[in-house]
Amino acid sequence: MMKHKYHVSGMSCQGCKSHVTKALENIPEVEQVEVDLEKGTAEISMSKHIKIEEFQQALKNAGGNYQISMPSETNSPEDSLMTHTYHVSGMSCNGCRSHVEKTLNEVDGVAKAEVNLEKAEVRISMHHHIEIEKFQKALKDDGGGYEIHLVGHHHHSDKRKKKKKPKAKGNGKWYCPMHCEGDKMYDAPGDCPVCGMDLVQEQSLSASSNIYTCPMHPEIEEDEPGDCPICGMDLVPKEPEPDAQNSTYLKLRKKFWLSVAFTLPVFLIAMSDMLNNNPLYQMMDLQYWNWVQFGLSIPVVFYTAWMFFERAWKSVVNWNLNMFTLIGIGAGVAWVFSVLGLLFPGLFPDQFKTEAGTVHVY
Repeated sequence: MMKHKYHVSGMSCQGCKSHVTKALENIPEVEQVEVDLEKGTAEISMSKHIKIEEFQQALKNAGGNYQISMPSETNSPEDSLMTHTYHVSGMSCNGCRSHVEKTLNEVDGVAKAEVNLEKAEVRISMHHHIEIEKFQKALKDDGGGYEIHLVGHHHHSDKRKKKKKPKAKGNGKWYCPMHCEGDKMYDAPGDCPVCGMDLVQEQSLSASSNIYTCPMHPEIEEDEPGDCPICGMDLVPKEPEPDAQNSTYLKLRKKFWLSVAFTLPVFLIAMSDMLNNNPLYQMMDLQYWNWVQFGLSIPVVFYTAWMFFERAWKSVVNWNLNMFTLIGIGAGVAWVFSVLGLLFPGLFPDQFKTEAGTVHVY
């Protein structure tokens, strides 16, 4: 739906207001008309753009000496803007929302574009009417697989993404499920350089009983690979094929158990501080136990959990903040603080230190 504001002259009473309102509401594609007698304006909501000549002809046919025109330059800038609301498909996160909003705001003639991710809608204020094809071209040229439609028309549109041809099994190609870089493929598994998500291997179309679903819309189920009709993401197997996921799973499982082996002693040492007459302190002073914790944490930080810090860094560099950002900052700051407290305790005031004179470590 789009909304335009016009100046109407010739109205002098409530009867004139009703007459103008009725004449404009009778025009096909007009959804709602709000006439302000004092300001001499008419705000018209319509399902598609209607030329001002059609409104003028409708008022002429209805009788009366009414004239409708675009707001004059003496009106405020807000009054001279027209607002359209469109549906946008292909968005699945705040990164998508920001991407679409930035792209549409850069279209010539657009005063402001505001995207509502939950409703999958964008409200665009413009200085003059802009054809929807111009917005479609801007989103297409920018990449990302986003599409813009008139509200209420997208469900009946034939412009859904065509299903991709079956991809050969074992071709060694990987891609980001969020399509941060369009259809770019990678030759090896790893993380998306933009959002940090695990790259997904292309799925084969071999005869199988696999059900394919959308990661963001699990209610979508298909019997072959393709694109989600709601957000455009690649459908993935509901029951992942072992040969496609097994390698990554085994690596992560190995890192998990290594993390447990190194982290559990750190946990026990840290929690023992809550005990009265801590038996560990009878074996060594607290300062030495801090060095033990430091040594045990190094394999976890720089090997088993390093991928989380890598993804956090990518999310900050690309300004695509996500859960990896939270994990990386939360764990990283605590570890760096502890290392500084261990190596340079003199940098910290007494309030940061224990009774033994060491800085608290985390």
